[in-house]
Amino acid sequence: MSDRTNKVLVFSLAQVITLVINFFVSPYLSRALPKSEYSAFNQVIVIIGLAAVLFSFGIQSVVFLFFSRKDPEQRQTISTIQFFILCLGALSALCLWLFTYAASGLFDNPQIPGYLRACAPAVFFTFLNNYLISVLVFNSRTKQVAFLAVTTSFFTVTFLYLSLNRWHSVSLALFFSQVAAPLLSLLTAFFLARRFLLLQIRPDWPSVLRIFKVSGPLYITSLLGSSYLYFSAFFVIFILGDINYANYRNGAVEIPFISTVAFSVSAILLPDLNKYFHEGNLAAALELKKKIINQCIFLLYPVIVFFIVYHYEFIVSYFSMKYAESAIVFAIYSCTCFIRINDYQDVLITAGKSAYILKANIIYFLTNIASVVLLGLLFGIKGVAVAASLSVFVLAYILLRKDAAIFGVNLLTFFKLKPIFVLLGVTFGFSFLLKYGLYWVFPANHLWLFLTAAMLYFPVVYIFILRQGYIIPSVVDIVRKKLPFFSFLIQTKQT
Repeated sequence: MSDRTNKVLVFSLAQVITLVINFFVSPYLSRALPKSEYSAFNQVIVIIGLAAVLFSFGIQSVVFLFFSRKDPEQRQTISTIQFFILCLGALSALCLWLFTYAASGLFDNPQIPGYLRACAPAVFFTFLNNYLISVLVFNSRTKQVAFLAVTTSFFTVTFLYLSLNRWHSVSLALFFSQVAAPLLSLLTAFFLARRFLLLQIRPDWPSVLRIFKVSGPLYITSLLGSSYLYFSAFFVIFILGDINYANYRNGAVEIPFISTVAFSVSAILLPDLNKYFHEGNLAAALELKKKIINQCIFLLYPVIVFFIVYHYEFIVSYFSMKYAESAIVFAIYSCTCFIRINDYQDVLITAGKSAYILKANIIYFLTNIASVVLLGLLFGIKGVAVAASLSVFVLAYILLRKDAAIFGVNLLTFFKLKPIFVLLGVTFGFSFLLKYGLYWVFPANHLWLFLTAAMLYFPVVYIFILRQGYIIPSVVDIVRKKLPFFSFLIQTKQT
């Protein structure tokens, strides 16, 4: 296995551990807090997230680019980046603090201003922490980054529990999760990264122009793209109310581990895609792009199908019956995972089509606003979920159509249509059959129905996928090495 693959797998393992830890946080909070306080807790997190987007100016997105540029102005450029990260982070803290005076008139919950004051430095510490993590990643300190991610998650979970169960304080829970956790991480990251840091913070105005020329378009794209999350959330908060936001928030959750697996596949294969593209070998780049898309489909579509079919059982088991109304929202949002498992901007970025990406995101932004308002007013949180999902499909179609034009192929060329339809038929059919049969065994126990279905469904489906040869041989070989006594089940054929 290559060094790059090992690093990706180590980082992905850390992400999985972090996700497992965080996976239990939401159901704990939803049970520990009344709906109004749970809604307020998540509203504060959404406000902090929006502040992070607004004050980022795309700088964090370009640090790797300027780290890798070995030119005479590199020191001045990095010094300028560090200056802006500090200044923008400090400005975000000031603005969040000032916003607390307006928040009491904007939000129904009178506790939100106090919660926001406790979290005012959150974005400042997060910016600094993310920059130091980037320094460690650039210098190949993957294991240290993984260690930081896992320890920070343990810290957060521990103090969330103490805050709510021992000290009975939502403000402390927010403080420890949004302020203290990134502060702990950045202090540890600074200790680990100090020998790689340029200990100079001074703006260089020619460097400012170089940085913002690159980061500006990315910043605008980020603002437009984040409308998927923030416009929908604030529409529900201000128009549909606190309780509806709690139901919406617990429905708009991502299927566990989908992003991690998709990231692992893409991170292993994308460097080769960039290499082929820059060499002018479009045929090889096209084959690799098809491989990325289809491997993600074959690996992840069975998971998506399962969670769509068992959406009600999952939500009421995960969040309790208190959030049964969230189940349909979860099912609708999960449909977007059929599209979101792939990065449709990679080819366009490599091809220098930033203007097209911006145009696509403007269309996406306008589609999202119009559809959220219309469908949200007509159908409530279910309409908001449909609108957000529709916007994602529109964006993916626009970007993938341009990818196809760059390669000079039809859009459908990217997909192995026959195996995909066979897979969808098998997974939907088998999961519905299981659900019908298990209802006779567990008529009132949603958790046992869900777990039993998962234990039967996933082994059968993935053995079928492997034996059909849908997964590339290198991935199959890894599975055989890790699980040698199941090798007889993994008899593959080439498709």
